[in-house]
Amino acid sequence: MRESVIIYGAGLFGQQIAAWLNNHFSDQYEIVGFAVDTPVQEITVNEIESGNPNIIGSLEDLSTSTEYSPEANKLVLAIGYSDMSARLAAYERAVGLGYRFITLVHPNACVESDTTIGDGSIICSGAIIDVLCKLGPANFVDIGVLVGERVITEAGNYISAGAIIGGNSTIGKGNFFGLSAVVRNDVNIGNYNYIPVQGLLHQNIGDNSQLMEARTIRVIS
Repeated sequence: MRESVIIYGAGLFGQQIAAWLNNHFSDQYEIVGFAVDTPVQEITVNEIESGNPNIIGSLEDLSTSTEYSPEANKLVLAIGYSDMSARLAAYERAVGLGYRFITLVHPNACVESDTTIGDGSIICSGAIIDVLCKLGPANFVDIGVLVGERVITEAGNYISAGAIIGGNSTIGKGNFFGLSAVVRNDVNIGNYNYIPVQGLLHQNIGDNSQLMEARTIRVIS
């Protein structure tokens, strides 16, 4: 019997996740619709962007209904990376309402058996996650990402396609790694940092830093 899932987020990213579920996990999960934060009556066509997703309501309203309750459905996190703090807050808000998240690992991803993946995380095709890693909840690991051995992350990070995270690194929460970004081995990263496309991070950083170009860090005020 398939589990009922609600996709939390109705933009293009949410529709991408829906296609991915239908293409690779249709035997396990049935999509019942898309949930949003904005009340349905306030949503415009432009906010939906395209694709006419089946928006069934705001998550808060759904949580009190019988059909879409946390007891009857699980969630898939499909909030994009434009606001990383809002993305993590959405996950925490859903958990506070009683919802549980499914964890998705693409059949073509390689995740070592002694690595742990947190609830609500999504691991895409071609990603490789080496031994003894511990990824927290609500992490997104895009196509072709390489995560070295013993990497530990907290919640809500977004690692874009082709990025490389060196072994023995630790990553806090809500960080964004752009396409083909590289983190050297043994680097400690705090919270809500931004590593751009092809950015190189070779040193420890705290919170709210932005790597403007290789070897240059600017702290966001």
